[in-house]
Amino acid sequence: MTSALLIAADASVTDVELPGDRTAQRTALTDRVGGETEAVYYHRSTVLHLNSSGARLRLPPNITAWTLACVWRRMTLPADYLLHGPVVVTGAYSDGGELDALPDQFAAQARTAAATVRETMTAWRQRPPVSDEAALAELLAYVRRDVSSL
Repeated sequence: MTSALLIAADASVTDVELPGDRTAQRTALTDRVGGETEAVYYHRSTVLHLNSSGARLRLPPNITAWTLACVWRRMTLPADYLLHGPVVVTGAYSDGGELDALPDQFAAQARTAAATVRETMTAWRQRPPVSDEAALAELLAYVRRDVSSL
């Protein structure tokens, strides 16, 4: 079994155990993201698996996954490049083509990012951001701060 995390669009995080063989892993990933998967790489030690048609299907944006992608890539991704729907975060692919377990350091970063997104969105009920762009910038600043403290 391979340890991974499932990040939902509502910023909840669930531990996931994927099978050890790559065919079974692909099937499990497809089940978790609700359709054909696309593997995206923002750090050499991790892979984000998402629904390849998520934006077209109008799945909700996954702000937590987007902030992680920005932090791990060390850049601000454009707002029109949001990730959509549930995202499974794993370790990198091994030489044999199977996925490695998500390293503890990156699991902690993902959990921290999700907690920061949830806390910030709760605070916005009292103090909403002035625009979508301001909201993303604020979230990303808080996630960068909190992840860098790990």
